[in-house]
Amino acid sequence: MASASYVPAFGAGNSGPCRSRPARWHATETANFRIYSFGATAVGPQIAERCETMRTEILRTWFGSKNDECWHPKCALVLHPHLTGYRAAVGAMADCTFAACTIHADGAKVQRRIDVRADRSVWLDHLPHELVHLIIDGRLTTGELPRWIDEGMAVTADPAARQAAHLQVFHRALARGEQFRLADLLTLADYPQRDRLGVFYGQSLSLLQFLIERGDRRKFVDFAAAALRDGYDRALASCYALENVAALERAWSVYARREQSTASRSLARPPATATLANLSRFARSIDAGPDEGICPMLVQKAPLERLAAAIFEAAGSGPAEAAAVGEHLVEANLVGHDSHGVIRIAPYINWVREKKLVPNQLPRTVINAGSIGVLDGQLGYGQVMARHATDLAIKLAKEHAIAAVALFNSGHVGRVGAWAEMAAQAGLVSLCFVNTSGGGILVAPTGGIDRRLSANPIAIAVPVRGGKPLLVDMSTCAIAEGKIRVAFNKGQLVPDNAIIDAQGRPTNDPRVFYADPPGAILPVGGHKGFGLGVMVEMLAGALTGGGCSRSNVPRLEQAMFTITIDPHRFQSEDAFAKEVQQYIDFVKSSRTVTPDGEILMPGEPEERTRFARTARGIELDDMTWGQINDVAKSLNVSTSDYV
Repeated sequence: MASASYVPAFGAGNSGPCRSRPARWHATETANFRIYSFGATAVGPQIAERCETMRTEILRTWFGSKNDECWHPKCALVLHPHLTGYRAAVGAMADCTFAACTIHADGAKVQRRIDVRADRSVWLDHLPHELVHLIIDGRLTTGELPRWIDEGMAVTADPAARQAAHLQVFHRALARGEQFRLADLLTLADYPQRDRLGVFYGQSLSLLQFLIERGDRRKFVDFAAAALRDGYDRALASCYALENVAALERAWSVYARREQSTASRSLARPPATATLANLSRFARSIDAGPDEGICPMLVQKAPLERLAAAIFEAAGSGPAEAAAVGEHLVEANLVGHDSHGVIRIAPYINWVREKKLVPNQLPRTVINAGSIGVLDGQLGYGQVMARHATDLAIKLAKEHAIAAVALFNSGHVGRVGAWAEMAAQAGLVSLCFVNTSGGGILVAPTGGIDRRLSANPIAIAVPVRGGKPLLVDMSTCAIAEGKIRVAFNKGQLVPDNAIIDAQGRPTNDPRVFYADPPGAILPVGGHKGFGLGVMVEMLAGALTGGGCSRSNVPRLEQAMFTITIDPHRFQSEDAFAKEVQQYIDFVKSSRTVTPDGEILMPGEPEERTRFARTARGIELDDMTWGQINDVAKSLNVSTSDYV
């Protein structure tokens, strides 16, 4: 293999925030591949070597041959370091894929190319899938390969967990009678609508698995070639002794329903077609570390805070407010709550432009009587309003032993745990409840489909003498909307039992949540989380005066109800501190499931993340960075002046 500096003439692939990298491409060549990587050269040879190995393994698995005629011209594999270049190369597909292959035939000359988003957390899983597409297209060239065969064979190179997830989606559809008619699946020429993709992949895989179990992979390839040449009925008769498509449907339906009844509800059970799934693990063994030019962007805390403050100030906030909001968002990233971090910058600025959020507001005091306080946030930045509310709660609790403070009509208050933690650092116990009066309805009730509740987070903090507070910071739904947005931006799936689509069907695809009509989030823990969510609506919504979640509210208005307690007014400071520490020690003394396991108390994971990210930097995915870059540019703020 050879390696050389090269500047490929495709798209804007050298754009993006890696200004510390050499501004040039490198090409690494093997017998069948030319790998274009941006920046450092070390990763190119590793990928090139593995591509050759994976190509050989795919050929052996499906066609029984270890070698084949070399591709000429060689297949181009372009590792785009940022979304902008990938989008320029593949167009509209960029927002819903991480790798895309193209084949262009000009007479006897066939040009092959794979474009990938070079983020090691996702693209290496997708590379074997695209290689299968290219290889089977080159071997089955007697006609347009049916979509289900093309994708079904490629999916077998996906990680086993992804294959199992596709089958799980299909089995759910099968139970509801919502699978594709077999005749429709066999003749499908293009991809189905996005909300049917999971069923399509799972059903294609199930059918392919059924046929492979009746023979083997080579027989399936023979069948695919025969179907292209002679049609399905003759191919089924010659390869599988099935009279026609109707006979296939009868036999396969029995198989599919048997698999549905025996399949594990988890994703741990690998499908029978998972032989090639190890290829993605093999691909991921590439040492594509932070210095290899394909890592996500890492930004240190201080410059990111300065950039955020500059953006907010350019949007109309005073310097103090801009700094406060920026620091709060970056702090959320620092402790691992990326859903409430700088991913929020662009939405906040959009709200300001739409007059849904008002810069430079101060809260208006509605009630200040004894231990009770009520503040009107006047649609100002929630980070400012929540700090005022927490300051008031601390003051009143120290005066009266216990305080109840309500904040309503506020902008998004950010990471709620920050406000409970602020009170705990003052030696107080804090309970915070937050709702959104309607602009942020996200959650379906237990047994329902339509959105009726907001995420309704709860935060509780307890001071620990000589240490960081105990801190629970959680939404009462299965996943925070911001985490769905993070998954959407990174192109990842959300966990099981977190969201449903507009028909009430479980899904792992974050895109479905933002579709039209939209999906909904499920309550955490079923009816228990639903009950907690309703009570948050009562406390943060009804009691504060902000209102419970309701329809047709044009903007996001949040309300927060805070109960703050001075524990030393209930017993001595020493007694309380000793009891807290004694219980922490007791919990941590539990045996662990694994020999090297450790019990972490609430709040400890955030502190460890803070330490790690302070040292390493905060990781930003391409889409989030692109959104920040776009909004900064629209305000005449140059990101290169700060990051």
